[in-house]
Amino acid sequence: MLSSCVTEETIRPTRPRNPVAATGSTQTPPPFPELNLSPDTRTLTVGVRAAVGLLGSVPYDNFALPIVSPDGRFIATEAGIAPTWPTILAQSGGGGGVPEATRLEIHTLDLRIGIPDNERQPAHLKTIVNEPVLLGRSCDREGFLVESPREDGSRWIGKASWETGRITWLVRDAQINAFAALGPDGRLAWSRRARDQAHYELIVRQGDREWSYATPEQSWLLPTWSGRGDGLFVLLLRDGNLELIFATASNKSAFRQSIRTTPLASKSTLRTAYQTMSGQIGIIGLPRPTLDQVTFTHPRHLRASVWRPLALGGSSPAILYKDSFAVVVNDSDIAFVSTPENLMRQSLVDPKIHANVLAGTLIPRPIDSPYWHYVLLSPQEGRIGLSVTKLLPPER
Repeated sequence: MLSSCVTEETIRPTRPRNPVAATGSTQTPPPFPELNLSPDTRTLTVGVRAAVGLLGSVPYDNFALPIVSPDGRFIATEAGIAPTWPTILAQSGGGGGVPEATRLEIHTLDLRIGIPDNERQPAHLKTIVNEPVLLGRSCDREGFLVESPREDGSRWIGKASWETGRITWLVRDAQINAFAALGPDGRLAWSRRARDQAHYELIVRQGDREWSYATPEQSWLLPTWSGRGDGLFVLLLRDGNLELIFATASNKSAFRQSIRTTPLASKSTLRTAYQTMSGQIGIIGLPRPTLDQVTFTHPRHLRASVWRPLALGGSSPAILYKDSFAVVVNDSDIAFVSTPENLMRQSLVDPKIHANVLAGTLIPRPIDSPYWHYVLLSPQEGRIGLSVTKLLPPER
């Protein structure tokens, strides 16, 4: 299929351009800066063309979105009955309970050009049934992360092979290890707590070196690598206040010295933190971004957001389009934004410039493929619809 979309946006040419569309107010902002139209207003026409191929669907537990390999050849999905919130959040004293009715499946995807859509159905490759595991939040070209709540209340972190499903245990001890993320050059970051404690510390590992960072009565949660060397984002939950932290994670001293922070919300819980980062998948093996950045769902504004802490004006996140819930930044200033109605292409330099790309609830996952640019996830009841897309040169 071929989709062509043209959107007309009214632009005031004299308005200064902000390198990061940020909102620094503590009050709920309007979607974007108000337009004060004047006689010198002009109309800018933005055209977007995209090719689309249908891939079929895979099972879905109606909670955890699948993980797509960096090359787009594999997809890992959580099927069966979704785990309970205590299991997802590693609560209830131990790791939250063993997810006995949840299974992980691996499927292969056919991305070749010229294959009829009705012949592109994903091929089931492996079901992981030998261990009680949940789908993790990170992957690379070799495999994807899983987390395993154990009978004794501990929680392990492993990496499952895309091709065989075999799990290599990366963290296996008597503590609760959760929310892990792979980083560049073999790095790993996760949150850890003892079974008799309530608060999480941050753990960072590179090779055979490992260090931890903790503060009294505070939890360091859901670390996410920036994709550029040692840059690490992590959520800090203290007394119900949720903050987003960025720091250099080469060692403990560098981390402490380089911390930058932006407040997100008050009256927050561990569940708030989880939902803030639930759409963020750390994919190692794609081209590295030009800026340290993280995408997330802002818990106060309830919109997809981008934070570039080292960019000009980067003290606050960029709050994206109304009702947006997922975002992928494909270059330095253009984002693909998901809303319940459309997949949109939006400028981060001037947020008034945006265009609909495809209709429907579509969540993009970038891939490094010679054929396509993104795998699109479309949640349905018990299934995830799959398609692929790539942008085409605009028509004159």
